[in-house]
Amino acid sequence: MHTLKVQLGLTLFVLLFLSMLLFGFVVLMLWQRNGIQQEAVISEKLLHIAAASLATDARPADDTLFSKALNSYFQESGILCLQWQDSDSALSQSHGSCPSELILVPLLKEAAINGKTHTSYSGISWNGFFLTKQYLLMAIPLQLDTKNQGSIAIIRSLEQVSNSIRKAQKVFFAYLAINILVFTTIGFTRLVRLVIKPIRRLSALADSRTDLDDSSFFQGEGLGEFTQLSLSLNRLVTRIDGDKHELRSTVASLKQANEELQKNRNEMIRSEKLASIGRLSAGLAHEIGNPLGIIQGYIDLLTDASLSDEDRKAYSERAIQELDRINSLIRNLLDLSRSPVASPVEEIDLH
Repeated sequence: MHTLKVQLGLTLFVLLFLSMLLFGFVVLMLWQRNGIQQEAVISEKLLHIAAASLATDARPADDTLFSKALNSYFQESGILCLQWQDSDSALSQSHGSCPSELILVPLLKEAAINGKTHTSYSGISWNGFFLTKQYLLMAIPLQLDTKNQGSIAIIRSLEQVSNSIRKAQKVFFAYLAINILVFTTIGFTRLVRLVIKPIRRLSALADSRTDLDDSSFFQGEGLGEFTQLSLSLNRLVTRIDGDKHELRSTVASLKQANEELQKNRNEMIRSEKLASIGRLSAGLAHEIGNPLGIIQGYIDLLTDASLSDEDRKAYSERAIQELDRINSLIRNLLDLSRSPVASPVEEIDLH
């Protein structure tokens, strides 16, 4: 029973852990995607502001003042690099520290040619359990009075999104631990009440029930699985009791039939013995009667006074032979009636 409790607890814990982990993973992925989309929207707004500042009519005459304005703009918006290109020249100008591996020229050309916003991402790094993008690259066309004057592009770091994901992961794992602990405790308590305790009651009733006990496993009505199991056990016990009574009746009938069979067998053996004795008696009467008749004949002959000595001697010897024959027959019968005696073991030299 303790093994079942442990298995139920572990199963519930694993299921809750996997479900909460999957749910948290999906939520964090959506959070990351939403954060990147928000950064893209902000970047596009910043580009439009920068494009308005870089327009020919709005650009300050003093480049120093313009650079200071851009530096302030960079610090406030978190832009790593800004690069623009005029439509009448292939030369591009940049401001800020653009990473050498991140090239904005292709995006600038596409934005200038198509007149549309182009977005790209670069760099991948591990952020806890997630792979996150490091940089956002975006370019938009420079337009003044619906006239294309070139394009402008920026590079923004997505570190803010990564920091947000890291904070969310900490909150999520704390939330995961608390929820698993709470739901596992509640679920395990309910499982013990709904599964373990009914099984214990059924086990106790089964152990305490005897052959003379007519009590059932369940008294009452219900639709639960354990109620149905109790009713099924009651029906099973009833069938077993009926089978026991039928088995006892069958055993009693077989015992009576066996006694009658044994009695008939004894009668048959007795009859066979009597018949054998009768046959043996008839055989003995015949085997002994013949020599006795012969002996009686010789005795009658010996009473004749005119009998010679030689004949008298011959008749006497023949009578004695018949008596020996009777004696041998009686000895054989006595030997047959005695219990067989094991022959003595003799040593034999096999060599």
